[in-house]
Amino acid sequence: MIVDVDPEINSSSDIDFQTSNASLCFLLKQFAHNQSVSIFAGVGLSPNSTDVIPYTTIHNSRHCFRNIQMTPFTKYYSVVRANSSGGVSYAASNGVMAIDIDALAEDLKLKNGKRACHEKNKVTPKINVHNNQSILSYANLSVLEEFTMFIKKDANKTSNKNNEVVNVNGFEIYDILQTDLHQVMKMVASSNNGEIIFKSEITSSNEINLHRCQFNQPYLLSESEISFAWTDVERNDYRPTHFEISIVAFAENNIKVIKSTTTHEKTATFRNITLSPGDEYFGVVKACFSRICSKPMFGPALEMFPRDSKMIITAKLSKQDEGIYKIGIEILHTHHPLKHSLIRWTLAMDSQGRKRNIDWNYCKIQNESMVSISLARVHEVELSIKSEKIMCFSKITIKQDK
Repeated sequence: MIVDVDPEINSSSDIDFQTSNASLCFLLKQFAHNQSVSIFAGVGLSPNSTDVIPYTTIHNSRHCFRNIQMTPFTKYYSVVRANSSGGVSYAASNGVMAIDIDALAEDLKLKNGKRACHEKNKVTPKINVHNNQSILSYANLSVLEEFTMFIKKDANKTSNKNNEVVNVNGFEIYDILQTDLHQVMKMVASSNNGEIIFKSEITSSNEINLHRCQFNQPYLLSESEISFAWTDVERNDYRPTHFEISIVAFAENNIKVIKSTTTHEKTATFRNITLSPGDEYFGVVKACFSRICSKPMFGPALEMFPRDSKMIITAKLSKQDEGIYKIGIEILHTHHPLKHSLIRWTLAMDSQGRKRNIDWNYCKIQNESMVSISLARVHEVELSIKSEKIMCFSKITIKQDK
């Protein structure tokens, strides 16, 4: 029986992974050397080959091949041949792989949110071309669901005007980012059907992709739950055996580990934890091959944001036509995450105390939001505002301009 052993420590335990790429050791168990038996050992990329190191004579049960160059994330096998008067027999180890912990860390990409933007979360559109413009239509959306659109950049062009968005319906875009390969649009569905129109005809389905995913949320809304998702690169059909993920807090120049866990998945949710407004939180992930783990990789910062938010709202009710009024709304607030949230305005009741509960379209919080509504003979109404994602409530009474 042949087992691969750690070249850096004196151990008889079988290993599958090691950090050294310059030495390979094996232990020949139940070794009883008979002078009439000649034993040779070599190294191969398969258990039936010595294509890396040819056979050499060995005399001990433990043998090491030194000063070799093992390619990281490639499995190597120790192969033994025994020659005796009774014939030739062969045996091989189950293989060992050298792990490059620096490359392993570079492969990790940690994002804040429950879902990373994997291919399985891709949403397929119906594509039509009208007046040389591409219209991408999406159906069966859920209002307030998070989406991320990746618009591939053309490396051979100085600009991406051909993939320029000219109109968006059914989505609220709340952030646009630039990466080396893509323009990234973060959006939330405001309707069950959406439509995104591009300036010119799309020539490849790989140019533009919409995913049901959260792309790097910058803030936390829950005080007791936080989620992360990450991606890594499979090398030579091998992937880490598990991941170690932690949530850490930066407070008063100190790092504090809040909670850690081990998972075989590429996503993790921490529950029943206590998070404090004002502190910064980070996800930290390590990819592991058995006992060998990469360096810790930090994700982007997360800011704890309380669900209860105070706002100052002012509004004016002005008559446009008979029975048609316009409400001009101005919102003052200090917490920037509110700008990333969809808002539903609700007309609560009129001056006679009759409940109206009239909702109109979702809209992002801006300095001013003008909305036209139809009311009959009303001079005074009560207006409430609430975010569908952040629990902000405020009620004001507005009167018609004289």
